[in-house]
Amino acid sequence: MDTGLFVSCLAKAFLENAVSNMLTPLGLGWLPGGVKSYYEKRRAAGDRVADLEAVVLTPAETMRITAREALLLEVGESGVPEGKVGEFEAYMAQVPGVLGRSLRRQSDPAGRTVPVDIVLARPEDLARLLPQGMPRFRPGDAPLPGLDLRLDSLLGVGGFGEVWKAWNPRQPHKAPVAVKFCLDVAAGKTLHQEARLLDRVESEAKHPGIVPLLQTCLDADPPFLIYE
Repeated sequence: MDTGLFVSCLAKAFLENAVSNMLTPLGLGWLPGGVKSYYEKRRAAGDRVADLEAVVLTPAETMRITAREALLLEVGESGVPEGKVGEFEAYMAQVPGVLGRSLRRQSDPAGRTVPVDIVLARPEDLARLLPQGMPRFRPGDAPLPGLDLRLDSLLGVGGFGEVWKAWNPRQPHKAPVAVKFCLDVAAGKTLHQEARLLDRVESEAKHPGIVPLLQTCLDADPPFLIYE
């Protein structure tokens, strides 16, 4: 299983659009071309399935690094503005989580495998399983009201929203935290339930398998939880 060809095809398509749109944020007009190029190179359906399962298992941070390396391999360190590199990194960091959510089913609720009956005959079949937009936030953003935290990297994307690694520039030696943003209004109630459940569990005893919840900001817009 390999993610390299998949990422490199999308990187080439992204660069073609980035060169002609240097001063404006990109939409996803480049995505169909990238997926089409991938299909032209990965003709065997079995190979495409193996690649997608490798993508799903790739951590968001690893995918972000792979995306950057793929762009720089194409054009070199100075060939594309840092802002454009960041756009591609941000999009690709979403891919494992969104693709996994698209593949969820009763027999595999985590969405880590491709169903045997899924139709992936055309590039369009794959494109519809991928993120249809950019993430809400960007690395370097400071969207947490009243808190000196800056977002560092996207850790994951789920049905509720986004999880970001964040750090405090005023306390650079302090351990980073994970911030879970709820971007889906319908999922807001779930975030409240999650906070109540963790508070009850942590009050009873320390559980090594549970990441400690440090702070809740459920009245913020968007609401978020801060984890160790």
